[in-house]
Amino acid sequence: MSEQEDLKTDPSAPADPGCLPAWEVDEIPAPTPFSLKNAVRTIGPGAMLVGAAIGSGEWLLGPALTARYGGVLLWIATISILMQVCINTEASRYTLYTGEPIFTGYMRCRPGARFWSFFYIMADGTTLWPGLVANAATATAAAWLTSRGIEAIGSDAVKVLSNPEHQLLIKAFAYGIFAVCVSLVLFGKKVYNTIKIAITGMVIWILGYLIIIDVFMVDGDTWLQVGAGFLSFGNFGDDPANLDWGLVAAFAAFAGAGGLGNAGTSNYIREQGWGMGGKVGAIPAAIGGREISLSHIGKVFPLTDENIRRFREWYKYVRFDQYGIWMVGCFFGIALPAMLALQFIGRNLELSGWEGAAFQAAGIAQQYGPVFWYLTLLCGFLVLFSSQLLVVDSVGRRWSDMIWTGTLASGRTQETRRGVITGFGIASLLYALLIGTGQLSGMGMLYAALIIYGVPLAVYGVHRLSDAIADTEVENRMLAPVAGVFIISIALAVILGVARVVEWGDVAMVLVVGVLWLVGSLFVIARYMKPHNVFKIYYLVVGIYVVWCCIALQISEPLEMIIISANIGGFLLVITALHTWWVNRRFLPRVINASIWKQSTLWMCAAWYTMTTALSLDKVLQDKLDFNLGMIDLIARLFGG
Repeated sequence: MSEQEDLKTDPSAPADPGCLPAWEVDEIPAPTPFSLKNAVRTIGPGAMLVGAAIGSGEWLLGPALTARYGGVLLWIATISILMQVCINTEASRYTLYTGEPIFTGYMRCRPGARFWSFFYIMADGTTLWPGLVANAATATAAAWLTSRGIEAIGSDAVKVLSNPEHQLLIKAFAYGIFAVCVSLVLFGKKVYNTIKIAITGMVIWILGYLIIIDVFMVDGDTWLQVGAGFLSFGNFGDDPANLDWGLVAAFAAFAGAGGLGNAGTSNYIREQGWGMGGKVGAIPAAIGGREISLSHIGKVFPLTDENIRRFREWYKYVRFDQYGIWMVGCFFGIALPAMLALQFIGRNLELSGWEGAAFQAAGIAQQYGPVFWYLTLLCGFLVLFSSQLLVVDSVGRRWSDMIWTGTLASGRTQETRRGVITGFGIASLLYALLIGTGQLSGMGMLYAALIIYGVPLAVYGVHRLSDAIADTEVENRMLAPVAGVFIISIALAVILGVARVVEWGDVAMVLVVGVLWLVGSLFVIARYMKPHNVFKIYYLVVGIYVVWCCIALQISEPLEMIIISANIGGFLLVITALHTWWVNRRFLPRVINASIWKQSTLWMCAAWYTMTTALSLDKVLQDKLDFNLGMIDLIARLFGG
C-alpha cells in the first residue's frame, strides 16, 4: 500500500482533496527546536507584515479617528486586532500542514477552483485603491514644497496641497514611488527575501522614532488616555448616532491588515519555508531567482507521532510570529501615532482628503521646530511606503498563486457548464433590468456588454487557439501576444485620458475589461507554463495593479480612497474568517486542528465585521437614500450617553 493510500485510510485524515488534485505525501521538515532565541533568529513574516499593518490603519485612520473623537474609540482596535490575529494563525495552520496558502484551500471547496479564484481576485480588485501611495506622495510633496520656501505646514497645508499644480507634483511623486516598489521586487533570489529585508529595516526605524518622540515629548496624561482607550469597551462617546461610521468601520478593518491581507499571511508562511511550505517552492524574482520553481499544489505529511510533534513545533514559531511580533506591533503601531495626534493636535479636528499624511508632522513641528516636520514626514513616508511595497507584492502573490493553482481545477464538466449557463442567465437578466430601469445607458451599456459577453468570448478564443498549438509551444506563442494586446490597449486609453479626449472613468473601465480578459487568458495559458516561470504571472499582475493605481490617482482623494478600501476590506474579513474555518474543519486532520474555542473565534470575527460593515452601510443609506437600517439607532440606544 502506498503512502498516499496509507494517509487516506487514517480516519483523522481528510476524506478527499476537494475540487483540486490530491496532495503529494512527504515528511514534514524538522524545525530548529523552539526557543525565544531561535524564534528571534529565524524571525518570520510577522515583522514584515507589521510594516503593512502600521500603514493606513495605524498612521492614517487611527490618528484621524483620535483627532476627531479622542481616544475613546481605540478599544475597537483591541477587538479588531485580536480577531484578525486568529485569521492569521488559522490560515497559517493550513499552510503548515499542506504547504499551500489558504487561498488554495478556498479553491478546494465547491463550487470549484475557478469560481473561488475569480471571486477572490475580483473581490480583491475592489479594495485596490491607491490611498497608501497617494498619502506617501503627499508627505513627500509637503517636505519638498517646504524646502523650497512654500509654506505647507499647519493650516496652510490643506490649501497648498489641494492646489491643482501641487496635486500634479503629488501624482509625479506617486509614480516615482511605484517605480521604486517595482524595482525592489525585481531583484534577489526569492521576491519574499528582498521585501522582508527592506520592510523590516523600515519598521525598526519607524517604531524607534515614534518611541523616542512619545517617551520624551508626550505627557503622561496622554499615555493614560490612550491606554484607557484600548480598554474602554462599548464606549462610543456621547453621541453614537452622529459618529462617522464609515471612518469607524474603516479603522476596524485596517487596524491590522484587513481585506485579504490576513488570509495572505499564509502565502508568506509558505515563502518563509515553515512546515510543509519548505517542500513546495516559492515565487522567484525576475533577476536572480530563475532556478527556483513553485509547485501547483502542496504536500501533506503522514500522521506519525514524530510528524505531529514537528508540526506542533512549527506552530510555536507561528504563534510567536503572529502574537509576539505582528499583534504587539499592531498595538504599538496604533498607540504611538494616536499619542502624537492627541498631544500635538488635540481633538475635534476633521481632516480633509489631502491633509491626512501631514497633520501629525505639522503639530509636532509647531512646538519643537521645523526639523521635526521633516523627520515626522520621513517617518510617515516610510510607514506608507513600506505598506505600499507589501501591497504591491501581496497582490501579485495572491493573484498569481490563485491563477497558478486554478489551472488544475478538476474537470466537473457538467457542473461547470451548468454554472456557466446559470451565471450568464443571471448576468443577462440583471443587465436587462438595469437597462429597463434606466440605470445603464450609453457607455455604461457598452462596458457592461463587454464584461458579460465580450470578455468570455475573447477568453474562449484564447482557449481555442491554445488547443490548436502544441503544449510545449503555448507559453512562447501565446503569452507575449496576449500581454501585448493588453498593454497596447491600455496605453492607448491612457494616452486619450492624458489628452483629455476621454474621461478618466472611461479609461478605468477599459482597464477593467482588459484585466478581466487578461486574467481569464492567464488561467488558460498558465496550465502550459513551466514551474520556474510563475514569476511571469506575478509581474504581469504587479503591472496591472500599478497601472490601475496610476489611473485611480486621477479619480479620487487619498483619505477617501483609504476609507473605500477599508470598508470593502471589512466585508471580506467576514468571508475569509468563515471560509478559513470551513477549510480547516474539512481538510485538516483532527489531531492538528484548532480547539473548539479557537475555531469559535473565527465566527466571532465574522460577527464583529458583519456589525461594523452593517453600521457603515446604514450610515451610507441614510445619507444617500434616506433609508434607515436601524443599526446605528440600536447602538445609540444601547451605548448612548
